[in-house]
Amino acid sequence: MIRYLAQLTVTKTILWSYLIWYLVMSIFYFDTSLYLWGTAVGIGGVVGIALMLSTGDLTWHRIRTRFGESFCLFFIPFCVSSFSQLVKGHGFVLVFSPDLTQDLLAMGTIGLFIGIVWGIKRIEQVTVCGQMS
Repeated sequence: MIRYLAQLTVTKTILWSYLIWYLVMSIFYFDTSLYLWGTAVGIGGVVGIALMLSTGDLTWHRIRTRFGESFCLFFIPFCVSSFSQLVKGHGFVLVFSPDLTQDLLAMGTIGLFIGIVWGIKRIEQVTVCGQMS
């Protein structure tokens, strides 16, 4: 895990930050409705297939060899669909909760994550530079 975080790109850090925001808000607005989650799975599947087709071939080989990328192409539409259903009618503006405390908690969690990633990268950089001397 530490090696993964040490090699995390800015792009992947942003994607992990999106996931953290989604998870924090989902905790506050969680709903047990099978309809909600079923619809989100359906949207994730339909849009995921469209994204796979628009970015290359839809083959098992591609899914196996590039699993992380393939998973994201299905998981992101699932998150978008479920998020929009979870927060519907709760007064959200874009992705921001009307409750500042919830927004600050999500931002703080993302800040903590970025701080951990930055710290690990810094330690790895010092360790690598120290070994080169």
